[in-house]
Amino acid sequence: MKIVTTVGTSLITNQLKDNEVKKLYEVLKQKDFSEKKMFELEYKNLKEVLTKKIFLNEKASAEIKSIIKLKDSFADKSFEVELIATDSLLSPICAELLKSLLEKSNIKVNFNKNNIIEDLQVSDYAKYKKGLINLLNRLNQIGNNGVYFDNLILNITGGFKGIIPYLTIFSQVNNIPLYYIFEFTGTLIKVPQIPIKIDEVVFDKYWKEFYNLNKNDTLDKSDLSFDFLRENDNLLEIEESFVSFNALGKILWNKYETTHFIFYADDNIFNEIEKQNDIKRILSSKFKANVLSKTETKGEHLVYDDGNNSNRIFYFEKNNEYFIYKTFQNHDLYEKYINSNTIDKESFIKSAKRRKFSI
Repeated sequence: MKIVTTVGTSLITNQLKDNEVKKLYEVLKQKDFSEKKMFELEYKNLKEVLTKKIFLNEKASAEIKSIIKLKDSFADKSFEVELIATDSLLSPICAELLKSLLEKSNIKVNFNKNNIIEDLQVSDYAKYKKGLINLLNRLNQIGNNGVYFDNLILNITGGFKGIIPYLTIFSQVNNIPLYYIFEFTGTLIKVPQIPIKIDEVVFDKYWKEFYNLNKNDTLDKSDLSFDFLRENDNLLEIEESFVSFNALGKILWNKYETTHFIFYADDNIFNEIEKQNDIKRILSSKFKANVLSKTETKGEHLVYDDGNNSNRIFYFEKNNEYFIYKTFQNHDLYEKYINSNTIDKESFIKSAKRRKFSI
């Protein structure tokens, strides 16, 4: 189990009665992480001062208090903590100190440069919007694009409060437990899960445009249809002639994409797949996740080999999309086909239609 914990600055602000801490805090408090080299000495000095002053106890910071309580709540499970910092100098200092403190208590902690979220800061709204997308991308990476969401917990006790609404939506949409400490009592609160059903019609209708937008991050308006822009303005960030996802759009699209396998097949192949229960199961459960490790090259064919059975899927890729042109559940028929058939990819692409299986 992985406890993803956003990191604020309470490890520092709780020590502002110390004049040396306060002096260094004032120098660093509005600086982006990209400015670290300019303030390397102050960064190092503040970290050293705090290291001497701070110990692992619930009064040290909101993050420590919440992690200790979560550890007690899940005492029967092994877990690690993933620390997420903002694009600042103070939040990473706190994350580095937290990592050191927690590891002394044999708590496994991960914090690296990928967990300092670029542009996630309060002084520039345009950067903040980009930072939200970067944060969501990082959370998806940590959860392996939905594969490991069942193994995540979000702890939003500390950190920049401007991200809480979006982390709440992210957790609700992806059914990830969300916790925080109630500041006046120190009680650990679990946010109840709301039964959410996402209307997928709009994603089915404009799948290609959503897919291209996600792949490119930003597109020109001219690359997108008028109807797409008009019907989905609540999911988009539109600035002058440029279009990108807003945070809500990113959350919902990622959910749609990670819970469906999209491929192309002509009517004959798809009708055959509908009769093949094992092939349908593979496409719905593991083809997308295992295609790289289970693909073999057989002459001109790429073949998904399901292992110690007769299930085989012939496919090719174009522009990161899968085209499935033959499937088998019978080994003899598979051997006969592979030794006597070729595939005209361009003709198949023209006849293929978009198909969708829920994962």
